[in-house]
Amino acid sequence: MYQYTENEDGKIGLHDCRTTHMSYENQTLSFDFPEGFYILNEDEPERSGISKMKCHIIDEDIDGISIYIYREDPSGMVIRED
Repeated sequence: MYQYTENEDGKIGLHDCRTTHMSYENQTLSFDFPEGFYILNEDEPERSGISKMKCHIIDEDIDGISIYIYREDPSGMVIRED
């Protein structure tokens, strides 16, 4: 599984990536990405493969984070829930 820390040169991109599970436990917000996410290097972006992202929440108030939930309807159209 790909592991990323803040002090690495590469960055990650979540555009067009889908998570299948998220949880919040012990001040850690976790997301599972079965298809991975993008690793943005100086060259071409590459996929990480199966990955989990963990965001450690330092303060009890979670400010500045927007989470949108999308569901797929029976016809295959993806719809955002508000």
